[in-house]
Amino acid sequence: MELFEVTFERFVSREGGSLAVLMEDCRVALENKHGWLFEDENYAAFVAWMKSVLDFEHFHGVMRKKAKQLVEGRATRK
Repeated sequence: MELFEVTFERFVSREGGSLAVLMEDCRVALENKHGWLFEDENYAAFVAWMKSVLDFEHFHGVMRKKAKQLVEGRATRK
C-alpha cells in the first residue's frame, strides 16, 4: 500500500496535479455523479474503479461483476 501511495503521488505530481485536489475531485464526482470536464459526464464509475485499487473488498466486487458480464456475454453469443 505504501509503494502504491508513493508511486501514485509521484504520478499525480509529475502530471502537474495535486493529490489533495484530486481526492477532492473524486469525492465530488462520487457525491454529484457528474464530472470535471462536462456537467453531464459521469466520472463516478472511474472513481469507483480507483477505489477498487485501495479496497480489496471493493476490488473483489468489481472483478466479480466484470467476470459475470463476460460469462453472460459468451452465453448470448453462442
